[in-house]
Amino acid sequence: MFSDKQLKGPYKIWEHTHQFVEKGKGVLMKDEVKYVLPFGIIGRMIHSLMVRKKIERIFNYRKEILNKIFKENGNDHH
Repeated sequence: MFSDKQLKGPYKIWEHTHQFVEKGKGVLMKDEVKYVLPFGIIGRMIHSLMVRKKIERIFNYRKEILNKIFKENGNDHH
């Protein structure tokens, strides 16, 4: 497991933990993201309108690409 922590950037807090867990004959990769936008209530409104969906798209795309890579290399997983 390892974590990325934003020291300087657009988020008030950004911590992304990558965890790898043995599962059967493979490895399950888990991501946990803790983040807070700046600007209080305005940041929360921006989160609801745009940021949450953008982050979900990023991680869904990542999952799709990783599944494709591992499937092409003979490993079927979900």
